[in-house]
Amino acid sequence: MELGKSSKKWLWSLMAASLVTGNMPSVMAQSAVSKTLLITEVVNDPLFDESTGEFIEITNISNDSIDLSGYMIGDEEKRGGNEGMHAFPEGTLIEPYQTIVISRYADGIVERHGVTPDFELFDSMEDVPELLPTDWATGSIYLANGGDHVILMDPEYNVVDSMAYMDAKVPGVISHPGVAGGHSMERLTEKDTNDASRDFVDQPKPTPGELLFGPNAQKDKIPVSDLKDDVLIVPEPKTGIVLPPTVIAMYDKKSELDTILEAEASSIFIPVKKSGKNGVVTQDGTSLDEVLEQIKGKAIPVIHIEDKKLVAEVDRLLQKENLSDVHIVSSRPEIVREMREKNNEYRGALVYIDGKLNEKKQKELVRSARSSRSNVVVLSQTAMTEDVIRYFRNRGLSVWGIDRANKSQASEMIEMGVAGVVSHDPKEVHELLAAYPEKSITQPPMVMAHRGIPSLKPENTMYAFEEAMELGVEIIETDVHKTKDGHLVLIHDFDLERTTNGTGKVKDFTLKELRELNANKLDPANPSWYQPEITDAVIPTMDELLEAAKGKAVLILEAKGIGYEKEMAKAIKEHDMVEDVIVSSFSSEVLERFAKLNPELGLGFTLSGTKPKEQLEQYAEKQVTDAVQLNAQYFINHQIVTPELIRFAKHRGIILTVYTVNEEADMKRATEAGVGGIITDYAQKLYNTQILP
Repeated sequence: MELGKSSKKWLWSLMAASLVTGNMPSVMAQSAVSKTLLITEVVNDPLFDESTGEFIEITNISNDSIDLSGYMIGDEEKRGGNEGMHAFPEGTLIEPYQTIVISRYADGIVERHGVTPDFELFDSMEDVPELLPTDWATGSIYLANGGDHVILMDPEYNVVDSMAYMDAKVPGVISHPGVAGGHSMERLTEKDTNDASRDFVDQPKPTPGELLFGPNAQKDKIPVSDLKDDVLIVPEPKTGIVLPPTVIAMYDKKSELDTILEAEASSIFIPVKKSGKNGVVTQDGTSLDEVLEQIKGKAIPVIHIEDKKLVAEVDRLLQKENLSDVHIVSSRPEIVREMREKNNEYRGALVYIDGKLNEKKQKELVRSARSSRSNVVVLSQTAMTEDVIRYFRNRGLSVWGIDRANKSQASEMIEMGVAGVVSHDPKEVHELLAAYPEKSITQPPMVMAHRGIPSLKPENTMYAFEEAMELGVEIIETDVHKTKDGHLVLIHDFDLERTTNGTGKVKDFTLKELRELNANKLDPANPSWYQPEITDAVIPTMDELLEAAKGKAVLILEAKGIGYEKEMAKAIKEHDMVEDVIVSSFSSEVLERFAKLNPELGLGFTLSGTKPKEQLEQYAEKQVTDAVQLNAQYFINHQIVTPELIRFAKHRGIILTVYTVNEEADMKRATEAGVGGIITDYAQKLYNTQILP
């Protein structure tokens, strides 16, 4: 007779008693080098709902079948601890080079990776058996993002294999530094050294059920490091300004190139034109390839193209010189976009020098810049005011100003807060910058209200959003989920328990059911935030916030899941808020979907992970290039940002925003480090203290 899953569970629960008898040690023993069973892949920080995306993969690297009956896997190293240690059921066999994938919820792995796990911890799929509880630990496996360990033990409590990451410690094991959200730590070979930092690689696209080694190795899935050796580090202005503008020298003639380079310009602005049938030359008739060869490795080329016929040849010359760290500048969006399509590492900038910018033209320029995949707008001094610069910065675009050989113009632009100065006299710009005292601020970080102002009003409710707008906050960040009946609502967690009086997952409720919940609940982690007098707070819809924020605030809308990008893009367009919205995600795939649906939407790439300890310039280049390829600004955990990344991003026109910064000391530190924006639960602190000028 075939037993149903519920009957099997009953039998397995009886078996579990036999798996936890005997003399158990109180602490796991030191891990030995394994030649039989290995932990081969771990996802601890999956994208979207973490509780449904974690998995552990083990593999038999021996030549014999192994009976896993009573073997245990989990993250609890001490007997009686509150983490998890689960046992394999009686009769579980693993063949040579077979993998077994263990998940918290099997349906989450199927949804993300199209692979059905072999076991799960909680019942989500009828055909996937559950691991058994043990007396070793009282909880379930839930891998911590800040560091944890994975332990495989035999029925006699001998450690067969273990690995650790980040700040977790395991006797005899060197920890892996950790990976970004959505990545896995995957074992590269069957040779076990107990050094997880060497044994496991950062896998951007997890491969549950597949191996990078062995007879069925998926060699094409071995991640190749995209850290570059030839990273260009450009001169930094000597100034007291904490985030000084990048200095871009205007090219006039080849005979002055050496002087420009001696003046330590970070970039060189090179207008080009057509010469003959296929030639591309500068304004003085020098061939572009000759200029590129002279400045290569010394300054960033900023190539100004106004003739569409030059696109193919400029791209060819850049390929010839192996140059991708360049800016392509034009007043014609189609030229920038075509160059970006040829190489998505090229950066784009739109030029506007046609007089003043009214509100309508500002909106048009935002849309044109985004659709051309530009991250910079280059403005004449007559088009600039502090308000204009702030308008573009708030929408993810850096502003460079063109100085027409006028010292007072350059000085005014620096004071207004430009991110870059294009000048015929870079030495003069450096002299102006050198006059500023220490800790001067010309580009105050943008203040971004995280879920409204949850420290004053219930998070992600209209109360919190309205509080932010009344305070004068210009940018509000929030989180978007999709309900069971297809509505878009604003709540951070995938589960209802923390912020409402409901239980269960947001996706399993209709809008009507969610609106009946009280969205004002005491958070034990932040008891001082609780406002008991607010009794009518409800989960708002995205439509409500779009309507309330129109003309008042820029919105950062983080898609907490995948698959409802079309509905979000449609609603944003219907509310005529396209230029006032930045959609964000930890997932590059989600951002790519938004870009295809509406290229005029702003994009924000959210990054967690670990802080690099070496090759800092190389990591900075990689992170900036990742953002450039997506045409996104960066939202990065403030604990992993480095000075090298801030400087590298600044010279490439990438706005760097840090999250979630709540302590005044950290706000001050981030401001003095030169970040472009601060996401915080305490927007009022940034306005009511002396942190910002």
